[in-house]
Amino acid sequence: MVSITVDQSINTDDVNVANGTPAFIVKVTNNATGRTYQDIIVYEKEEIKGSEGTTLHKKVTFSNLPEGEYTVAQVPVSRYLSVVENSESTTTTVEAHEDITVSYTATRYERRNYSDCGTAE
Repeated sequence: MVSITVDQSINTDDVNVANGTPAFIVKVTNNATGRTYQDIIVYEKEEIKGSEGTTLHKKVTFSNLPEGEYTVAQVPVSRYLSVVENSESTTTTVEAHEDITVSYTATRYERRNYSDCGTAE
């Protein structure tokens, strides 16, 4: 059995907690069986406050997986694009014959479409 860890990072300069806390949905799918595992990574307001200008990391681990080929993906969310480190893709395929880590980096996009007032324009 193996584990796949997803290491999610975000720069706090890309976070405006008035828009809500950043949350990322992670899916790991066994390519042979089609079985999918999901989890959510959430950065709480308390973690972000006082961390301005730094990069925060959170991890989620999918344990006790059978060895094999897996697709690791992030479900698209509003306000952020999260891609596999050193690529432009939200999905990667990995051979899991030992414990591995897949790193994602999130950046905020379409800033002009989000406000922190009660009315969206």
